[in-house]
Amino acid sequence: MSQNNGHGSAPLIMSKEYQRRINDLERTFISAILNDYTGEQIYRCGYLEPDDFFFMPYADIWEAMKSLGADDLGIDIQTVDNRLRALGKPIELDASYLKHVYDDLGLGSTFAESYARLIIENRERRQLFQVANTLATLANDETKSSAEALRRAHAYMTEQLRSQASGEIIHAREAYDEYYNDLERLYQGEKPDYISTGIADLDRLLDGGISRGDLFIVSGPYKSGKSLKMQQLGLNMASQGMKVFVWSGEMKTRKLIERAAKMETGMPNSVLRYGQFENDRDWKRFTDACEKQSGLPMLFNDKRGLKVAELNAHVAKLKAAHGLDVVIFDYIQIADAGVSNRNREQEVAYISGELKRIAMDHDVIVIAGSQLNEEGKSRESRAIMNDADTMLVLQVENDQTTGPRKVKVELNRNGPQGVTLEMFL
Repeated sequence: MSQNNGHGSAPLIMSKEYQRRINDLERTFISAILNDYTGEQIYRCGYLEPDDFFFMPYADIWEAMKSLGADDLGIDIQTVDNRLRALGKPIELDASYLKHVYDDLGLGSTFAESYARLIIENRERRQLFQVANTLATLANDETKSSAEALRRAHAYMTEQLRSQASGEIIHAREAYDEYYNDLERLYQGEKPDYISTGIADLDRLLDGGISRGDLFIVSGPYKSGKSLKMQQLGLNMASQGMKVFVWSGEMKTRKLIERAAKMETGMPNSVLRYGQFENDRDWKRFTDACEKQSGLPMLFNDKRGLKVAELNAHVAKLKAAHGLDVVIFDYIQIADAGVSNRNREQEVAYISGELKRIAMDHDVIVIAGSQLNEEGKSRESRAIMNDADTMLVLQVENDQTTGPRKVKVELNRNGPQGVTLEMFL
């Protein structure tokens, strides 16, 4: 079976057994998608790209499947066969071939996401094989002296390390020039590169708003209104034209939309959940709110147990394809670190560190929720405060669920902290 051209031929040091396991994995994943009668897995695994596959036939089939999913068309042997023909893929990838793949279901279609994550992991491992193969090729080139081979190997590894670095080493002059140019633009009247929270008192404490690259934590005990406050911030920022991506692992998108409509209209849950409008005027108020909010630049994902590596992939692709300003992450304690051999405190510390890295690497604001215990401490990890640039703590009095809420600015790297504000939820 041919390998994906995006990766070249198989490295010489990659064992036949390892290649067989990759083939089995990719084939089983394609089979799981073909067998998924719910049609959900194609969207849950949408972050996977054809170039992530090692074997070209599976990469071609996945490209056809993603194309069908983008067109909201069903995925089965016939529709995939037709789309492969339309894309001009090799003729041997026909319905008969797809039927053989379909029959290799393995553990079932519900494991498609697990297979997808393993495909990503194997893609990264193959990069190690490519590095080792290049070094072996340099060592085996007897036309070069051993000293020259070592020099080339050193240069190659230096380039690999440089390309993997998340930041760049720059001279002080370059850093000061960038700072000077930014201040000059502001002095000449250009708008500052921070984003308003839409809450005047909070903006004043934050010296105008939240800066790109910041990790902004909204914390509080159970049922303190963390999700609602983050949603308010997201709506406020989207109303300014900021592009917002919301990941909610605790609440379905439909529920988020219902709550947004309540914020806009002030109508009770019974009306917005069951359609019990008293008159045409209330209905008009509801339709106006839907029209206004549906036009906001917001995207939603309500997959529970999202791995931070998947979030990073989503953010990278959204940033490249559409532009992205703000990520809402609700919430840290129910996310999946995607790492093993660590206790939960270490996993949460890893997640918060990765959220900060995502904010900095992609130049976005990450607003994340964090659960507090009964003592008002961050559950499972103190590292969250170390990674955060700002932390709000929502305070609850006498089982309060609505109305004004005391919010303490526990951490603020851009201004005063320890200040308590009153905000409405």
